[in-house]
Amino acid sequence: MNRLQLRSLYTGALLLLCLVLGGGTQKGLPTVFALELLALPLAFDLAVRRSPRPGFDWPVYALTGLIALCFVIQFVPGLPSASRDPGRTLDSLVYVAFALTLFFAFGRLEPAERNRMIPWFLTGVILNIALALTQFAASRGLAIELFPYTLGAGFFANANHFSSLLYAAIPFIIYQFDAIDRLPLASLALLVIVFVEFAAGSTAGIFLSLGCAMVSIAIIGRVRPFIRSALLGIVVLGAIGLAANPGNVLNVEVDDPLDRPQIALTTLAALQKNLPFGSGYGTFDIVYPSAETDTAISREFINHAHNEPLELVLEGGIPAALAILAYLLLLAWRLPAARQSQFSMAALCSIGFILIHCLVDYPLRSAALVVVFALLNAIYFAPALVTPTSRRRGRGSGVRGALGQLSIRH
Repeated sequence: MNRLQLRSLYTGALLLLCLVLGGGTQKGLPTVFALELLALPLAFDLAVRRSPRPGFDWPVYALTGLIALCFVIQFVPGLPSASRDPGRTLDSLVYVAFALTLFFAFGRLEPAERNRMIPWFLTGVILNIALALTQFAASRGLAIELFPYTLGAGFFANANHFSSLLYAAIPFIIYQFDAIDRLPLASLALLVIVFVEFAAGSTAGIFLSLGCAMVSIAIIGRVRPFIRSALLGIVVLGAIGLAANPGNVLNVEVDDPLDRPQIALTTLAALQKNLPFGSGYGTFDIVYPSAETDTAISREFINHAHNEPLELVLEGGIPAALAILAYLLLLAWRLPAARQSQFSMAALCSIGFILIHCLVDYPLRSAALVVVFALLNAIYFAPALVTPTSRRRGRGSGVRGALGQLSIRH
């Protein structure tokens, strides 16, 4: 086994391990610390290895520099930008560095090796589904001492975060079935995903999975124009319906008792008190109570804003807002090149729905999902080195044949 194969094997194995051990969201988890340590060899390899091919385009590195600056200014003593809790901000910096290390590690792989990360990803999804079904069938909850948190769904503590993993896989499942000219069979996989999310109790996950599937078919699949328009129209109407009447569609109860609009208003009030540089990354639960009014106090402990952009701007101020805006602009800037590759568009679909989930939750606070997010962005922003070719329309050899095409199709 040569160095390139060893690097690819280590990166894929770490991805799979993150999907098993990275499902918690609490601060200071030993499982997350272990994963961060396991990423150090990749960081060292990135530091010392010279790639024979170009890396990402310069705007990607510029955004990385902006993210680094967001943290640096919070460690300058005596400035109004100094964090209220440098220890927590340091923990956040290590976590972000971990995610960026995986992003660049995925991106620096050869195209064929990077594409082979998808089988590792799907293996992690299958393991999570298998455990979730076991949990559903068991008369009592399963307790595994290896994990320092309760497994709520699959290897995740939070059922909605587990659902994020499932619908992030949907575009690639559709991509695979379309590659072997068996797109209708993707509906079977979708039915399994929806059933598992129903068993896990994630109402939001069910609707997001259905929306993700329809958008993915419209964007990735070879379907007629009127079908594409119909699917996108259904998604738009469904989104409007959910926005107008959240938590009570088809008489379905909300997943949890949190009043998200009120949390958002309180977060905005705290945000205004901590402009222009924020309170410091990782300090949300410290500053949030100071902005609560008597009518806004909840019986539930509010540890996150359940809205990632709001929480990041509260903690990081205007620099964080600029970094978020720069990332969204970068996604749009990359779109013309990504449209030449259905594989890249599959990644964009998954990125988009994770970002939508970030508006009502905090999925990227789990190491499992932040690593998946790093992989998706590496696929999307990686330079296109292969000219797209016409699709094979012959019969494949099932899922194995589809996965094998990952190394040659872009």
